[in-house]
Amino acid sequence: MKYGLASAKNYMSLHCLPMYMNPALHQQFEKLLPDAKFQKGCINFNDQADMPLTVLTKIIADCSAISIAAMLEKRKNKSSK
Repeated sequence: MKYGLASAKNYMSLHCLPMYMNPALHQQFEKLLPDAKFQKGCINFNDQADMPLTVLTKIIADCSAISIAAMLEKRKNKSSK
């Protein structure tokens, strides 16, 4: 799974695996979404104002070029050393 959208009782969560493994990307999105709550690999938001469509589009576009398979392989190689 590269992206996921989940609904909780009081908020929505956008799960974004490329963000989880890329601190620079994570920090960039935090600056774009000051009202959202960030965890390691997800962004929690209460309503559309916290997650505007223009920013969501940017997140998906920025992450689309990132290969999850390559990320996982790199992580696997680091842990086997």
